[in-house]
Amino acid sequence: LRNRGVVTTAPRNKNDFIFRYVGQICPLGTQSPKKEEYAIYFRYADRKYVCIADEEDNSLGRLCNHSLSRQNLKPAVIQGDNGPIIYFYALKDIPPNEELLWNYNDSDASEEDRVWLKA
Repeated sequence: LRNRGVVTTAPRNKNDFIFRYVGQICPLGTQSPKKEEYAIYFRYADRKYVCIADEEDNSLGRLCNHSLSRQNLKPAVIQGDNGPIIYFYALKDIPPNEELLWNYNDSDASEEDRVWLKA
């Protein structure tokens, strides 16, 4: 960790699974994240959801920083045993000691303007 960011300790290959984004998954409208919360908005099975990761824990997803031009991670949604799971994979080969970055896709934008992560 570097100033609330995440840095690799080993080389990662393009398309490698990097980590799972851990948080409370709620159908959109049932719980609204506060401005300071960490959240990912996504579509799954024709419904809109938000994954709120506001708990301080040992997970890495909420600590990764944003970049439009230097992103090396991308989130994806998959079917888990009990519903959707958000995970991150490498967009390119990532050398050791490189900060892990992803495009937040305007999570603070209005619902109409938001870029929705889809399963």
